Amino acid sequence: MLDAQHQSTGFHEKFVHEDALRFQQATQMARAAGDLLEQKLGRSEQEANSLGELLIRADLMSAGDADLHQAIKEAVEATTVNLTDPEITGIIELARTQTAPPSAFNNTHQQP
Repeated sequence: MLDAQHQSTGFHEKFVHEDALRFQQATQMARAAGDLLEQKLGRSEQEANSLGELLIRADLMSAGDADLHQAIKEAVEATTVNLTDPEITGIIELARTQTAPPSAFNNTHQQP
């Protein structure tokens, strides 16, 4: 019985850890998207940080990129810059690749 409780606790800790990592990656990606967008808009670093925080909050609204896409679209509409939906998707994808964790398959510390 004790082993089953220990396994359950280990599984729970693993789930919490993985969830925290996903949250951290999502916030880093949204912040990077804000930085990329502000570079396109020609804004200051302070404005990029502000937009990054806005995008983090927007990205937490629901699963997927639709909420982040919509927040970027609304931020762009308040400017004179015109970005298409594919360009916004490109910003999100670039931010995702910039903040992606290293692949488990590319572990350089493995023994030959």
